[in-house]
Amino acid sequence: MKKRKKRIHSIKTLLVGIIIGATLITAIGLETFSVRNTLANNELQKEQYGQRLLEDIQAQQQYEVELAWSVINQIYEKQVSGEYSEAQAKELAADMVRNLRFNDGKGYFWIDTVDGTNVVQLGDANVEGTNRYNDSDIDGNYYILGRESDLIIESNGENINPNLIEQKLNIKNIIDFSILGLNISSSETLSIVVQISKLTLQKHIKEILEEIENYNKTVSFTYQIKKIFFTYDEIKPKNAIKVSRKYLRKLFEENKIQTFTPSLIEQNVVTNEDVNAEIISNIKNIIAKELGIENKDILDDSNIIFDLNANSIEYISIICEINKEYKIDLKFDTEACFYTPKELAKRVVSLL
Repeated sequence: MKKRKKRIHSIKTLLVGIIIGATLITAIGLETFSVRNTLANNELQKEQYGQRLLEDIQAQQQYEVELAWSVINQIYEKQVSGEYSEAQAKELAADMVRNLRFNDGKGYFWIDTVDGTNVVQLGDANVEGTNRYNDSDIDGNYYILGRESDLIIESNGENINPNLIEQKLNIKNIIDFSILGLNISSSETLSIVVQISKLTLQKHIKEILEEIENYNKTVSFTYQIKKIFFTYDEIKPKNAIKVSRKYLRKLFEENKIQTFTPSLIEQNVVTNEDVNAEIISNIKNIIAKELGIENKDILDDSNIIFDLNANSIEYISIICEINKEYKIDLKFDTEACFYTPKELAKRVVSLL
């Protein structure tokens, strides 16, 4: 009987222990969940507060800038009405902006022109009148970011001025190129679009890629070119002086230009033999047109002067047309002359 009571007591103790243990585990679990939930809520609240604070600062800055702009605009209106000359208006506007303050006197304004020349910076003679296009603060932030529509906003929120990157690149054997942000995989990606000729050689493609790779090695990941596209199509509007990123971005998004990745373009570019054959054929067409003869009468080794009876003026005209066709500068007065289609083609290839 005693053994039975002892066993029952032992079972009761075990059950009580299990219940207490389960209760403690549950309590610890609930407490851990509560702590994690509290931390998560705190992080969310901190993030929301930071966002509201940033929005408040941006709104205040916008208000201050609009206030400064209204002051400048009033002076401009007086210039338009004839009350001030242009020089007087600029000087007066600059003086007024120099004296404007916000944020209890801690904030001030500066003015830079579109080409980067500083006009107003607290009257500092070491800054005003200098070009700050490539200058940055101690944290590496550029003072001038370019046109808002041209800015590339990286995934980390940093604004990138594509003009600064273009200035650092020295890409040869191309028609044109542009650094811009392209919407790839639902995010804006720092990219380069390179327009090349259909006569661009494989060695030129490798040189272009090496130049981009060398640039990427000198900058942080944020400023590295992530995507490279080649195209044979025009990347700027007809008669335009420079590439419009807005125009090019629209062409890209609407698939109105055909682009190639580096691996594809290396497979599709022509070989030296292809180039030579095509250029020889084009040069024969130019010679036939200038001399008024049949293309079939011109051989690869036909001498333009002795075999085709061209005079000096006709020869010069042929050279000028070749320069125009290939956008090169084949000289006929300061270097050796080339008299056959084959010789001319070889020289053209060397200048491409």
